[in-house]
Amino acid sequence: LSEEMVAFFKKTIEHRKQRESVSRSSHIKSFSVGVFGVARRTFVAPDEEAKTKLRRENARQMYGASAERILAMETLIDMRFEQEYARKRPPLWPNIPLRL
Repeated sequence: LSEEMVAFFKKTIEHRKQRESVSRSSHIKSFSVGVFGVARRTFVAPDEEAKTKLRRENARQMYGASAERILAMETLIDMRFEQEYARKRPPLWPNIPLRL
């Protein structure tokens, strides 16, 4: 085999690995898609304090002086939704594998 052919095969193998990794990462199983988005497993704990600070900053920018009142209403709606969802456990539709 010539050097050009060996280089071609190496590049082909690398390209195939890249393509397979992209297809694996882009394919999402239907059971991992939920009401709150795509569930991803991780060992890192979510930074709730940073999320809360960012949410309050965004609310202050969008709503101004009434930001706290609107955030309280949003939180109440989210809490009620989560309670109803936990109580009724509705099936998600469509329940077929999606390629997202």
